[in-house]
Amino acid sequence: MKIITCFKLVPEEQDIVVTPEYTLNFDNADAKISQFDLNAIEAASQLATDDDEIAALTVGGSLLQNSKVRSAQRCAIPRAAQPVFGAGCAT
Repeated sequence: MKIITCFKLVPEEQDIVVTPEYTLNFDNADAKISQFDLNAIEAASQLATDDDEIAALTVGGSLLQNSKVRSAQRCAIPRAAQPVFGAGCAT
């Protein structure tokens, strides 16, 4: 069986700043894999047997090349999973 799980990158909550104009500033907010998506990746790895193939799918631009994001992906995605990255969306 082939299992595909999707994940998206979200800003680190503690790095989001509310400006005096009551808008949100994400300039210093690093990206991370959504906690909900980490749960989905974990569920996929629990469902998979030895013969199953897992793929973790995301879409993004240059943000996906960030070393912190790459490190988090390697930690979150099981060794058996094949990460699939698409560059179809701008960051």
